[in-house]
Amino acid sequence: MDITEFAQIIKNEPIIPSSEDIAVFNRLLRSLAEAPEDETPGKYEKRLTSMKLVKGTAGVRRGILQSLATVGILPNQVLELQADRWSNREDIVNGELQLNNTRGRSDMEMPWAGWYGDLGVDWDKAQQLFGEWIQP
Repeated sequence: MDITEFAQIIKNEPIIPSSEDIAVFNRLLRSLAEAPEDETPGKYEKRLTSMKLVKGTAGVRRGILQSLATVGILPNQVLELQADRWSNREDIVNGELQLNNTRGRSDMEMPWAGWYGDLGVDWDKAQQLFGEWIQP
């Protein structure tokens, strides 16, 4: 599916998650909230893969994590991001320079790269964006 197809779908009707989608999403958030203090994004991705919680490729899983980080549900150690406030892409990308896990790696990008287990999940932002679907 490309962006044009997706735009057409949401133009015609809202996308309503199934009860299974909601349960998986909440299990994903809980697994992030309960991450060991020193867990890195790479270690979490390996754990998520072994959990077989989210269907799809590693790229799909990374895209979900990157999206959650972009709206601030998954905080990062460099800058605060929020869905209702503009953040310059340059500031986000430059944040990578402050991280040890992105140097020389083209696959690990901010803002997801700036998350660590001790940062957990910002449940207030999750509730704000996903409302009734969040079950902390």
